[in-house]
Amino acid sequence: RPDPRNVEARVGLAVAGFDKDRPADAFGLLGPLVRDNPDAASPRLHLALLLRWIGSHDKARAEFRQVARAAPDARLGRLAAAFAEVG
Repeated sequence: RPDPRNVEARVGLAVAGFDKDRPADAFGLLGPLVRDNPDAASPRLHLALLLRWIGSHDKARAEFRQVARAAPDARLGRLAAAFAEVG
């Protein structure tokens, strides 16, 4: 059975349900995931991508940097570092 507490599954739900005309729905899912799982790279990375999508570039960059610092050797950490450099 799927575990509703699985962070990756919940990130997938937020990403799969993303609607560019209603980004607040994804924020409503990702925000609590980041708050409740501060060391998890995936929800924070996807939150950063969403922030970038809506034009909050400074906030997105801060989130990307946090992911990069928390997981420098992980694939998501390296990806976040690249996005942080792009601006």
